[in-house]
Amino acid sequence: MEVKHAEILWTRSVENSGTRYMNVLSYGDSKTYQHLLELDVYGDNMNISKEQCLNHVAQRLVTALRNKVKDWRSKGVTIGGRKEGSLKGSTILKLTYLYRKAIKDNVPNVQKNENYYICFVVQHFIDRLPN
Repeated sequence: MEVKHAEILWTRSVENSGTRYMNVLSYGDSKTYQHLLELDVYGDNMNISKEQCLNHVAQRLVTALRNKVKDWRSKGVTIGGRKEGSLKGSTILKLTYLYRKAIKDNVPNVQKNENYYICFVVQHFIDRLPN
């Protein structure tokens, strides 16, 4: 249904209002964006770009980290738990919060964003190493 509505919106945009929508804000695995590319609504010289909601990006990080903990637990390795420095639920949420903050604070500069987050993660785990 979302795909069909986007198709109607994009195909009517030029004739009804004289505008062209150049960005799609959608979830990571959305079929809408792929469908709009296949339609080639505005012709070959106009590209539609896909933007992702920051909340969805952060939620995918939470899910990926929780799945990692679960995978390692099934192999007999504990990386989650209550002890200091483990990847428990509260640590996952803190990492996700800081990841969102890094993206939000450094939106135009991707390299600065990556450096900020990598430095934080490394420092977070170095602080918890035994002396």
